[in-house]
Amino acid sequence: MDGHATLNLDGGRYLSGDVNKFVTVTDPNASALLSRTTYTFATAQVGLEFGSQRWFTFYLRGGPDVRDEHPVRNGSDGHGTGQNSVRT
Repeated sequence: MDGHATLNLDGGRYLSGDVNKFVTVTDPNASALLSRTTYTFATAQVGLEFGSQRWFTFYLRGGPDVRDEHPVRNGSDGHGTGQNSVRT
């Protein structure tokens, strides 16, 4: 059985789309804003993997996740407006 350290880095940009399928919102106005949203994300994970390539692998990973979301308004350039930006 071997053990290895891991490092995973991910990043990207989700262009205009409907975010309502990923969140639960009861306010119809918020739901309308989320129906056209862009977001940028970055994640970093460090971890450990144990196991054998022939039988099984057990892994433990953790790290931060950063997202920057912006509702898109009609006529917007896709980056939203400062007053309606959502930071999570």
